[in-house]
Amino acid sequence: FNLFNRKKHLPINYKNNFNLIILIFLVYFISQIPGLIFTNNNILNSYYLLVSLMSILLVSKSFKENFTIINYQISLIVLSLLTLIYGLATYKWFFFDTINLNFYGTFPSAYIYMNEFSSNVIRSSGLARSSMILIIPLILWILINKINQYSLIPFLFLSSIIYLTQSRVVIFFYVIFVIFLIIFYLRNKNIKHIISKIFILLLLPIIFSNLVIFSKETIRTINFDKIYKSFKYKIAQDSKYKQLNHYHVAPDLNPHIYIPSSGEHKFYVEKLVRPLEAQSFSSNRVNYWKDVISNSKRPFFGYGVLGDRFLINKNSSNAFIYSYASGGIVSVLLITIIFARYIFLNIKLILIDKIVLNNNNLITLSSIFTTSFLMYRSLVEVGIAVFSIDFVVFLTCLAICEKSISQKYNN
Repeated sequence: FNLFNRKKHLPINYKNNFNLIILIFLVYFISQIPGLIFTNNNILNSYYLLVSLMSILLVSKSFKENFTIINYQISLIVLSLLTLIYGLATYKWFFFDTINLNFYGTFPSAYIYMNEFSSNVIRSSGLARSSMILIIPLILWILINKINQYSLIPFLFLSSIIYLTQSRVVIFFYVIFVIFLIIFYLRNKNIKHIISKIFILLLLPIIFSNLVIFSKETIRTINFDKIYKSFKYKIAQDSKYKQLNHYHVAPDLNPHIYIPSSGEHKFYVEKLVRPLEAQSFSSNRVNYWKDVISNSKRPFFGYGVLGDRFLINKNSSNAFIYSYASGGIVSVLLITIIFARYIFLNIKLILIDKIVLNNNNLITLSSIFTTSFLMYRSLVEVGIAVFSIDFVVFLTCLAICEKSISQKYNN
């Protein structure tokens, strides 16, 4: 739509706030070019600059030519296909290929057969992120309409992924999001209606997910003798088969075969809760942030795209820390302006303008809460600070929010 539309407008003008935001995003990414040129960072990382700038210009053009909602719908369709493929692969791994009682640690073993397609497969936290983006409009739809099989099946599928991947950031947002919706939009409804929505949105996912775990445990224990005898035979027949940790694949085995770490009784010790680092509640993120700040010798212009990997060889897991590593203080100031703009705009649209919860406003409300989720998640993931699924969806949702507020004032 964008590239081949007959209208030949320039992608940017300065007549509305969204185009100023587009300009800030452009400067944000361009400010990371000096770091690539004047340091030893990998010049091939300029790929991320190229696709980011292209995305920004195309979203700007679609905003002007009223393709924004179409862009959002296409984004959801593509994201739905990816989430369905990886979600089903995760379910298959969960039931048949692992002793895990949750979806944490799916990378890379759950997607071992997808490596020929792409080695850049999704991790459990990314699967939870994608599910949250998709479930936001679905939750709003469930609040507006009566639930049926067409909404219940995808809702249970997505909510079970969020519950079982045990991404603390996503689960916390999900719970707060649902509670806010119920308090803010259903406070004038009768008690029966409120209780039914609470049951569907909060309790039903927990019940369904635990039924999934129970079903998996039933399959696992019924087949225990056969599985254990198979492992024991292979270990006895060939010394190259070794006993490994639960979360690793034996390099010489069929990639989807797992061996308990020590003894037959270990087959039953897997816990419901994901393994956590005993010494770091933040999964070592705070130390990464400290390392980036202490190692950076270029505070004003940074080290270019993926500057965090250049400095500490790890993902910094924070949009602001990443911006500091890649574009220095300049980039941090620019992304702070973007965050400030859309924190203000989202608060205004929901709490001041009080957009009504109905089918006509479904896409607008979905965009508001999606941008809120992606900004919130960027506090513990790079997210929207670099080209990614997050970034494309975020840009599109920003355009919808800006379009909504500009139409309000025009009317």
